[in-house]
Amino acid sequence: MPCVDEVCVGDDALSLMHLPWQRATGPGTDTPLADARVSASYLDDVHSVLRGDEEAIRRIAPYWYLRVLDADGLRALTGIRAVCESPGVDGRLHGVYVDEQGHRTVVSFEPVASFAGARPRFLVAAIVRYFSADDPVHLKVVAKEVADRYRGLPAYATATEPAAAWISVAASGPHLRLLAPAGDPVERDANLRRHAECEENRADIDMPRDLP
Repeated sequence: MPCVDEVCVGDDALSLMHLPWQRATGPGTDTPLADARVSASYLDDVHSVLRGDEEAIRRIAPYWYLRVLDADGLRALTGIRAVCESPGVDGRLHGVYVDEQGHRTVVSFEPVASFAGARPRFLVAAIVRYFSADDPVHLKVVAKEVADRYRGLPAYATATEPAAAWISVAASGPHLRLLAPAGDPVERDANLRRHAECEENRADIDMPRDLP
């Protein structure tokens, strides 16, 4: 799977706690999401999608609301026993860190069902690394390195193949984009809902089965 230096597409989120994740805070505040609270109505919404004890759901709820993670948010994922509904591509959780060279990197995670009855895993579904536009010569070097390293990969993921693309002109600035194989989103969502604790979500899918 394609990688940047510190993280690869397909990595488990819990293996990445050592990265220097930017602290996630509430909108317009400096309050860490680890100390934030959500409304009772939104907490009910989170309960309808996630399974875990009350404290685990309370801890993850602010992160789930903003769809952002930091080191504390990653630790909060360990309390989730089941994800009963896929958040979809637009609703993926993501974290941001800056590496030693100053590159801002955004990592997005997709919940994936594990073995029957086991906790879900959150796997890296996309990596976007940004580069400064102030040095055109350096950007040309980076573009060539990307082309050489990821030669043969498509710009957009297929069901079975990952993707890599160098995007030199964009409002957000030049960046490298890596994507995991798309798989079958319908089957992925059904596998999540097959968890025993998602019983009310399973009326329209097959009976539970062991996952590979």
